[in-house]
Amino acid sequence: MISIGVIIMVLGFLGCCGAYRENRCLLLLFFILLFLIFVLLLAAGILAAVEGDKVKGFVEEKLKGLTPISNQPQNVIEDMEKLQREVYNFTTLCKPRLPSDYFIHSCFYTYIYHGNF
Repeated sequence: MISIGVIIMVLGFLGCCGAYRENRCLLLLFFILLFLIFVLLLAAGILAAVEGDKVKGFVEEKLKGLTPISNQPQNVIEDMEKLQREVYNFTTLCKPRLPSDYFIHSCFYTYIYHGNF
């Protein structure tokens, strides 16, 4: 997913540079790559619509191959539970109520920088 995001970001930068410099070559390359991505997504959508059962079976097979959290070592389970508790505490305790709550000296500052996290 990160690699796809990087490709899209580079493609967007290419389009911006082509538009800013009014360079036909960059704009043509931007259009061709954007069209190629569109065609690939369209083909994936058609494949999913036509061969839905095969795609569903393939995805289910790949997901079953992933290791569930219950089969992980105990320290991994404890770390994940601690992470979930801390994220829940941070999001529930630090809900902004006033405009001043959005600044660094608010709940975020006291929660993170004073070692409560």
